[in-house]
Amino acid sequence: MHKQNKALIIICSGMLIFVAYLAMSSPKGVVVTEDGSVKGIQNMARAGLQGTKFWEQQGKAVLTKIAWLKTQPERAAWVNARTAELNAQAEARLQEAHAKYPSIKPSEAQQRADKLREEADRIEQEELDANLEQARLREIQYLQRLIPIINSKS
Repeated sequence: MHKQNKALIIICSGMLIFVAYLAMSSPKGVVVTEDGSVKGIQNMARAGLQGTKFWEQQGKAVLTKIAWLKTQPERAAWVNARTAELNAQAEARLQEAHAKYPSIKPSEAQQRADKLREEADRIEQEELDANLEQARLREIQYLQRLIPIINSKS
């Protein structure tokens, strides 16, 4: 066999493997836009090769992401409760240490400064939480707008 034929066979085999990969694989997450187009060349090829299977997978991906986003407040509440619990335990240990070793207790000025820092942190966290909540709600709305687009193609 000539070198050119071997190279051609290798190239064709590689292309067939890549096409088979695209035909069987799923994209990572939601790759459909509001205008019904598909993001990325590989995903466009998947859509063409897989047909309705691709759109059904996208529908499932959208619903899965919406469900995840809708339950995010419960997960955040759990994390916040656990953090508050750990902070309370740490504060109790710190108070015990201050009672046992009064020389390590911070001055009144330092305690006031610490309280002000805590208040500033709380205010910044509230602002961040509000921004994250708005982004979460916008993402849910965006994904919900994709559902009829995807359904029309599956």
